[in-house]
Amino acid sequence: MRGVGTAFGLLAVAVLATGCLRVQVAAAVRADDTVTGEIVIASVAADQNDAGAVVEAPDGLEARVEAQPYRQDGYAGTRLLFNELTFEEFGRLGDVAGGERNRLRLQLRRAGDLVLFSGRVDLLQVAAPERLDVAVRMSFPGRVTSTNGQQTDEEVSWRPPAGQVSDLSATVRYADPAVTPWTRWAALVGGMTGVVVLAVLLLALLAHRRSLRPIEQPAD
Repeated sequence: MRGVGTAFGLLAVAVLATGCLRVQVAAAVRADDTVTGEIVIASVAADQNDAGAVVEAPDGLEARVEAQPYRQDGYAGTRLLFNELTFEEFGRLGDVAGGERNRLRLQLRRAGDLVLFSGRVDLLQVAAPERLDVAVRMSFPGRVTSTNGQQTDEEVSWRPPAGQVSDLSATVRYADPAVTPWTRWAALVGGMTGVVVLAVLLLALLAHRRSLRPIEQPAD
């Protein structure tokens, strides 16, 4: 499969386990297989000087990923604004908080005319669910054919609950941008040529059958 986005995590286990956490993912997948949106990574601030979760853009993506300080509703951390990332680059956002024990993982990949979104959110060890605010929202440029999230037209959202592991999934159908108009036209012409050849063969078969019919002799 082409365009696999490496699964990415956003938070260290020590922060996630407290439950005093806000993670908000809002991303729009475009018809050219790029992703634009924002990710908020924050924890409850101890005081006005507490910067919360501070992360930076992955190396090489600074031009399209902007890290801004975030402070709202008593949470402090970082807002990552990203623009026109490929599926693979979207996956690289996991590097900002790295580590093999991350408990939020998301992935985008393409298979022909289908784009598959999958995710896993592990909130088993959340200690303070009343301060937990985790939400994932994805919008797509085509028809959502299946999902386990809340769907509104071409947008799907999830709000994973505390105390369990939640799997996120959505399958979307839209044209592969790597297939050029010329390729599509050639495929169409090839299909039409096949139809023409089949029609010619059928006509030839009918003509052959007619030639084999016995000629009726005139009555005396």
